[in-house]
Amino acid sequence: MEKQLEQLMALLMQQAEMVKQAQEESRGRGERMSKILEHVVSQQEPIHHRTTTTSGTAATSSSAPRQAKFPIGAAPAPHLSSSASLREFDA
Repeated sequence: MEKQLEQLMALLMQQAEMVKQAQEESRGRGERMSKILEHVVSQQEPIHHRTTTTSGTAATSSSAPRQAKFPIGAAPAPHLSSSASLREFDA
């Protein structure tokens, strides 16, 4: 029984060490990924929105926000009830 407890303690210590090592490796990967992301973001140029002028030439506008586009299923489709008529929707 005592020998089994010693084996169990050794396995638990080994497992704790493996967990600690895995956490350190994960932390290192996270730091490297963070540095890479910062490098990529710092090298990107600001994106300008392109619009077309009345003469047909392209113009850039950094202050014009883009309109949000909702998916087709975002709004419910109109539903005609049995008492509704098409004249009500003709307005």
